[in-house]
Amino acid sequence: GFSQITQSSDQRLVNDMVECHFSEYLNCIHRHGGEVTETSGDGLMVIFKDGLLEDNARRAVEAGLEIALANKQLNEGASYPWGETRLHLGINSGSAWVGSTKMRSLWGERWTYTASGMVTLLAARIGQLSSDTRLYVGPETCRHVEDSFNCQSLGPQQVKNVEEPVPVYWVKDIKSIKASRLDNS
Repeated sequence: GFSQITQSSDQRLVNDMVECHFSEYLNCIHRHGGEVTETSGDGLMVIFKDGLLEDNARRAVEAGLEIALANKQLNEGASYPWGETRLHLGINSGSAWVGSTKMRSLWGERWTYTASGMVTLLAARIGQLSSDTRLYVGPETCRHVEDSFNCQSLGPQQVKNVEEPVPVYWVKDIKSIKASRLDNS
């Protein structure tokens, strides 16, 4: 509902909310070794690229769950005319093109640092399926984290502009011993 919030609310209040929430999310992301590569209105793209794929998947899920917890705490501590802030959270694992992308035009060049490819597209589409600050992940991510996290299959889901349905999983919470580490971070 961010478009509706933006249209119907004081822009300074909306901007303050975004800055407050994104700042807290950035803390969660950095604690787990992630990097924000893009922002767009109410969206963030984060990559975890250092280390093994399994470790990156685990750290991304830990950061996602921590963001969900931080969002809950921010909602409890603030009152906005539009009510609670709810997130769409999607994670997908795999290989992506990561680095600088150059755009050229008659008015000059613009460089951006980004990740692109099917893995990032599916992460965004999986996130679009999510609601109420639930963390959804793709099959590769689930495969790497299912021993440490409680994942519930949502079955194959049709996502925008992708031919084949994608298996999607809801990461409900962290299993046993690791829960204390996440709660104390």
